[in-house]
Amino acid sequence: STHVVGRMNACVALSELPKQISLLYKSSASVSRFFRSLLTFLGNNYLKDIGALTYPDPSEWSYTDMYWGIVPWGIRKLLLYIQKRYSPEGGIVITENGCAIREPRAETALDPRSSCAIKRTQFLHDYLGEVAKAVEDGADVRAYFCWSFCDNFEWAFGYNKRFGLVRVEYDTLKRSPRPAAYWYSQLARTKQLAPVSELEAITTAGRAALGEVVAEAKPSGTSKPAEP
Repeated sequence: STHVVGRMNACVALSELPKQISLLYKSSASVSRFFRSLLTFLGNNYLKDIGALTYPDPSEWSYTDMYWGIVPWGIRKLLLYIQKRYSPEGGIVITENGCAIREPRAETALDPRSSCAIKRTQFLHDYLGEVAKAVEDGADVRAYFCWSFCDNFEWAFGYNKRFGLVRVEYDTLKRSPRPAAYWYSQLARTKQLAPVSELEAITTAGRAALGEVVAEAKPSGTSKPAEP
């Protein structure tokens, strides 16, 4: 998300802290007020990125299924700010970057020509492109982790939001790589950001290669059981 958040609640909480601390041991009610102020400050500034204070986004922005703005240049600016402000000795590790995209059904999710498959892949393409630009401009980025490998349980939304490179059918637990997974796999092998216009060809080639791996892994029908 690229929302500017937490400033108003932080100011309110900080202004309340001296008074609440002075009353901390006087009553159970004051303990409640103190921790409510403290948790409001911590929660809105460090533990979440939406909901405290937002400004209207430009009308041309698009959004994920979480209604987070898709703003690739934001990650470049953030990385360069971190590098300039802190110059971390161990470099910068992006531990989570990805998007939830609404998918009407599984067939659509796995079709590289569908709008949801293209949007998910475009997100990764554009954000990783901006990471590369940040590196060129001096950001010491050491690692990048896409969120997420498989569809997952989102605390506030259950299983309704799908972030995964791999789609999970929750009733059967069947796992199917999305087109973005094949695109990401090619990036890992070649270190080249392939244009999203090539997504269908990349997916077709990836599925063929995966089929060969699966076929090789299956035991042949004529093989004999191993000796005890």
